[in-house]
Formats: sequence, C-alpha cells, structure tokens
Amino acid sequence: MAMEMTGRRIGPRAMLAALWIFLMMNYIYCDVFTHSNPDDLRMILDGGAADLAITPTFLFAFAIVMELPMAMILLSLLLPFGINRVVNTVLPVLLVAIQLWSLFGTGTSSTPHYIFFSAIEIATNIAIVIYAWMRLKPDQLSPLPGNLAA
Repeated sequence: MAMEMTGRRIGPRAMLAALWIFLMMNYIYCDVFTHSNPDDLRMILDGGAADLAITPTFLFAFAIVMELPMAMILLSLLLPFGINRVVNTVLPVLLVAIQLWSLFGTGTSSTPHYIFFSAIEIATNIAIVIYAWMRLKPDQLSPLPGNLAA
C-alpha cells in the first residue's frame, strides 16, 4: 500500500529512504547542538567525550557506523526484497543499541537536547523496522524515476 501525498503515491521503498533521511538529519543536528554546548565542546577539544578517548581509530569506527544509515538511503531503494527487509531490521536494532549505550553506558549525564534527539532517533529506528515488515512486499519494484508508487 502506498501513501498518498499531494496526489502522488509514495511507495514503501521511497518511504523507507525518507525515514533514513529523517534519521540522518536528527543524527547530524544532535551533533551540531552537542558541539555548540561549551562543556561538550571542551571535552571534545581536550581529546575525549564521556569515558571515551577521541582517537583516529575511534573516529574511523564512528565514521563506519554513521556511513551505514547514509548508505541505507540508497540501499532501501535498490536492494532486493529479502535483503532489504533483513537489513532494514538488523541495522536499526544495532543503531538503537548504540544509541542506548551512548545514553546510559558512557558514565555521563545526557543533556536535554541529547535525550530529545535520542528519543526521536530510537523511535525512527523502530519505525523503520515496523515499516519494513508491514509495508515492504516481495512484488514491489524499486522506486526509480517514473516508478515512485512501487
């Protein structure tokens, strides 16, 4: 079933891509806000954040983790049904685990903006899993140009 928006149908694959875009925007803005907080910025400039040392290895690992949802924007549109559903299930679960660890496992108190964005990010990841299982069907085509309703 496709969602109607201003007379156009948006297919499940396009909706999944939109959810991944929404998730990435929340990740980005949470980081922007965090880097605007003087206490957090001081920790980062001193080479750490919470109980973590910000090293080149940490930044590389973080880059890989952040590349995954960015890639899902495109992969949600292109992957075959079975792989698409599995990846849209496993990756959000991993990202929720990482988010929960960042909230409760780092030994610091989270700021109100971080808690707010974390709640949105966790809810969006859960929505991706639910949407992948409820709306994505094996017979739907990839929503490439001219086929957004698929």
